Amino acid sequence: MATAAAVAGIEENTASSLLAEIGEGPAALLRSRFRDFDVSHLEVDEVWTFVRKKQRRVNAADPDRAKDAYFYIALDPATRLVVACAS
Repeated sequence: MATAAAVAGIEENTASSLLAEIGEGPAALLRSRFRDFDVSHLEVDEVWTFVRKKQRRVNAADPDRAKDAYFYIALDPATRLVVACAS
């Protein structure tokens, strides 16, 4: 399976840096618009995925970043806004 970086013909580190930089704009907008947001109920969920290989198939020759990955998301069900996320 080809990665987005490979399809674009750029290094993975470059793609990661670009994504981080692009994400700063929306993050700044949300920080400036949503202040003193009243949340009475949160829904928290976890999402499982993997990077390169599933954990049970990783061997010593694989890079350190090849593993299972979990993402945790907390959202306000009334507005569907993501209040917090972590990996």
